[in-house]
Amino acid sequence: MGLFNRIFGKKDAEPEKKVEQTEAKEFNETVRPLTQDELDTIEMVDLDVAYSICKRYLNEFDGTFTATILDQVFALWLDDTAAYLEKDYDSGYDPKSGKKPTPTMIVYGLGGAFGDILNKKFKSNWIHLTDNFGEAICIRHAQSSYTAFPYSSVQKRIESKENTFFGPIMAMMEMGVK
Repeated sequence: MGLFNRIFGKKDAEPEKKVEQTEAKEFNETVRPLTQDELDTIEMVDLDVAYSICKRYLNEFDGTFTATILDQVFALWLDDTAAYLEKDYDSGYDPKSGKKPTPTMIVYGLGGAFGDILNKKFKSNWIHLTDNFGEAICIRHAQSSYTAFPYSSVQKRIESKENTFFGPIMAMMEMGVK
């Protein structure tokens, strides 16, 4: 199930609140805040999955997400040789099952947790962005228009197997919002 079908495909979602058109040289983007249903999906599904994933790899995990913890968990996940879960996405994932979370769960879980960390630290907000490159769920800081792509960042690192990226992205955002 694709990220946009999962979050944006809901028929009962609230109507769009505000659409902002921004144009630059040959670059168009449409931005809208996420609906309450979309935000609830991130909070009640993705963050729960992230918690379970972190508990699988770090027994001492206390429920507080940090960039350092997400980097550690991602590296441990890359090295995990256990068999994947049978389902592509299991919102009721049991970290004691002995099964490795799927890449889809890692994207949604760790991506959602990372976006949550960034939003709390930088007072940014989840948005839906459509531009010349496609669509993405991302976060944007209101004052600087600095945009980060938590889900896409995780997806790219699964493909490249780069295992330390949450901290550096956070540091870049810190420089960008000053």
